Amino acid sequence: MTDWPFAPGDSPFRMKGLAYRALYQFVEREIEGGRDAFVASLPRSHRTFARQPFMAASWYDLAPVVAMNETAASMMRMDVDTFMRVRGEAQAEEDLGGVYSWLLKIASPGAVVGGFPRLTTRYFDWGGVEVEKLADAHVRIWRLGVPDYFAHWYVAVSVPFMTYAIQKAGGKGVRIETELSADAPAHGVRCSKIAFDVRW
Repeated sequence: MTDWPFAPGDSPFRMKGLAYRALYQFVEREIEGGRDAFVASLPRSHRTFARQPFMAASWYDLAPVVAMNETAASMMRMDVDTFMRVRGEAQAEEDLGGVYSWLLKIASPGAVVGGFPRLTTRYFDWGGVEVEKLADAHVRIWRLGVPDYFAHWYVAVSVPFMTYAIQKAGGKGVRIETELSADAPAHGVRCSKIAFDVRW
């Protein structure tokens, strides 16, 4: 695990509260004892952060999600990678349902992929996103400035989210490969750029 210099709630890398709210809805539904049991099982350093109310449109430190996912996976007797994949799929279904589901059905896969940078800013207020079209059904998405501390989490939840969105827009046989390489540090922490090679 990469060292992390910020206490829970203090890092400048933030995520919208709607993602934390979705995690807690999952916890209440799937974990015995719900949120109270979950918070009590977190590392002591994370409990005050985790007890606060999370507003969907407000910004919160992203870094605690690493320990929160590890704890939830342990309580459900799942390995962390499987848990994050399940959560990524569930998050996509929740966030891209309703009116978004209708929009995806009338959009092309290419248009959906082209909208990923704007969608990313809905959740995160750091780093950048670039989309490079390589062929009619082949793009490379670069996610820039991802702290190494949660880069694995970011990949694990992003791949099922992207896959779901492209499939809903009519993409067939979606395949996503990822590669991490060093990026410039930010706020004193090591960062990576993540290449998502997407084909459909």
